[in-house]
Amino acid sequence: MNIGVTIKAIHNKRRLPLTENQLAVIHIEVYFKDGATRRWINTKIKIEKKHWGTTGAYVNKVKPSHPNHIRINQFLSSKINEIETLIYNTLNSGGKFTPLLLENYLTDNGSNIGFLSFYESETKQDELALSE
Repeated sequence: MNIGVTIKAIHNKRRLPLTENQLAVIHIEVYFKDGATRRWINTKIKIEKKHWGTTGAYVNKVKPSHPNHIRINQFLSSKINEIETLIYNTLNSGGKFTPLLLENYLTDNGSNIGFLSFYESETKQDELALSE
């Protein structure tokens, strides 16, 4: 199934010139291919350039040279999986995954509202457009 969305972790999204000891934030990029729209999710994790993988087995992941690489990589994977679950649940329910849907989910997720509550509130707005 082609969902038209690419999700990956990015280090130093602004591509600032960094020296070896400077820290940069890791973001999760959600790229919508149909409208060429990108959404960036700040993980608030900062690491040095030398600890970020750009090739091989650790591409877009923290290298084993970082003392917390396992914990950080698990965190990044869980956030990406959370977004993928939102995408598949939306598509399986007959909806369309949009940047606005992602923004609303991320905003509501901070207040511990579950996906089902979020989805119900979204569908109530389009009640007239929906059919049984």
